[in-house]
Amino acid sequence: MTNLIMAMLIAFSSAPPPDHKDGNLPVSQQARLKESVSANEVDLYAIGIAGGPKKYRQTAAVVDAKKSAVYYVLYLGSDPILRSESEKMRFKQFEQNFFEFENIQKFISYENPEFIDRVAIDKKSRLRVEKIIRVNVGRLKEDLSLLGVIETTQSIVDDIGRPNIMVIPEAPSGGDPLKMLANDPAVSQAAASIESYLTSRRYDVIVPQQNAMLGDMIGQMARLDGIADDPQYKLALSLGSDVYITYKIDVTTRQVGGSTVTKATAAVRAFETATARLLGTETGYSQERPEPPGVIVEEAVKDAIDKVLNRIDGYWKDDRARGLQYRLVIKVSKQFDQDSRNKFTNLIADYLDNNCAQTKENVLSASTLDFLVWVKRDQFDKSRKLADALARSFNNDFKGGELHQLTINRKLILMELK
Repeated sequence: MTNLIMAMLIAFSSAPPPDHKDGNLPVSQQARLKESVSANEVDLYAIGIAGGPKKYRQTAAVVDAKKSAVYYVLYLGSDPILRSESEKMRFKQFEQNFFEFENIQKFISYENPEFIDRVAIDKKSRLRVEKIIRVNVGRLKEDLSLLGVIETTQSIVDDIGRPNIMVIPEAPSGGDPLKMLANDPAVSQAAASIESYLTSRRYDVIVPQQNAMLGDMIGQMARLDGIADDPQYKLALSLGSDVYITYKIDVTTRQVGGSTVTKATAAVRAFETATARLLGTETGYSQERPEPPGVIVEEAVKDAIDKVLNRIDGYWKDDRARGLQYRLVIKVSKQFDQDSRNKFTNLIADYLDNNCAQTKENVLSASTLDFLVWVKRDQFDKSRKLADALARSFNNDFKGGELHQLTINRKLILMELK
């Protein structure tokens, strides 16, 4: 623990005792999300409640609203910072000192001077206020990591690397997402907004337009050299991300008086590329007002993407705890008889069971074997190592055919048995 944090805790411990049963925790503990204003800040409708001398009551209620805003970010909502029971237990020893107002204040980026609501309650013995409070979530996470409550993002990155993410619009059946990006300004604006969020959080972003251009370029170069086009390589390019995010934008306009007002809705979903498992889905809305469509679209995207990214962070941590995950797909030649198929299926399944932390059989058919495997990081930190080890073991034990690699791309291993 740094000297700065230690000094902060010593200073807090000398503060006067709180005047209600929950100590320094907020009385209200009520807030709701208004919007994400940046990758590190959120606006909340926060409620504060205070009693005591009447002339100090409003000030105390505003303080309680600020504490409630921070409490919400820590504990409440669909994506709180403190997710696991172990994190909550570690925070418990710092909780009272952490909610000293002098500490809470540094996480408040903005406070709307106007009250949304201000009313006397409990036979006018207490005051209840509601205000818009902006919380700096990024700084809050930094302090929690210094206290050892949550793990720093950098420590996870150092251990497992940073996931690659691709952003593509949701296309109708038979549609081309790249053409949508090129031809629809609202779709392009939404992609830029999501990619901006990702890069500000230091994810590695794969831009699909550039990937497609690279694949076409390599295909053209191969044909010039008399080499056939390589569909496996193009597949590897299209699956070059760990996670992909899809989005759908709907922009409506109408006349209000003499003005044209615009409103946007953004549906954002995140999937694990290798398995197509849904990681998170959210719908964001803009305010209806006379602004250019680009501004309205960006507002709707911001309302959705922050929550989705929190789900990706959760997946990232879970993936680290379970081990590295790979998808193994083996294409099987039709020349094998049923007995041979049973034998090599059992050999492959036994090897995976004996050498992987966990396995899941997705498809075992005459032409395809499809597995999800979780492996120990120190044993198979690259998909190539798992493919090599499996091929060597299998080819030593099975004399009726040969297992070899077709394509390896991060979490996807495509092999052929013939």
